Amino acid sequence: MSEQVERQPRISLMLMAQLFRQHGDPTVHRVSNLSESGVRLAQVSKLNPGDQVSVLVGCADAVAATVAWVRDGTAGLHFNEAICLESARQRRPDHAAPDIKAGWMTEIRHAHRR
Repeated sequence: MSEQVERQPRISLMLMAQLFRQHGDPTVHRVSNLSESGVRLAQVSKLNPGDQVSVLVGCADAVAATVAWVRDGTAGLHFNEAICLESARQRRPDHAAPDIKAGWMTEIRHAHRR
């Protein structure tokens, strides 16, 4: 019988994270959930389990991470060292909200809808 590993409690939130890979520019992704030991990112591509990356979540310091799994455009990353959840939950002023290009939200600031 395999030994069960206790998982850290996850926090569901709406934040953006920057992902730094060995090659290429950083990419911005939506955080689905977060714990002291890892993060689930949405809208990822070209990642494979075992890849070594750095990730910047909220106001926490950037931390090295290993891609644990990739599935259906999402990825789970395991931090090489624990992060401060309080700092990670704070929005960075330099992370603007992503441009919305589809759905009803595109009309929210439409000049003729006021």
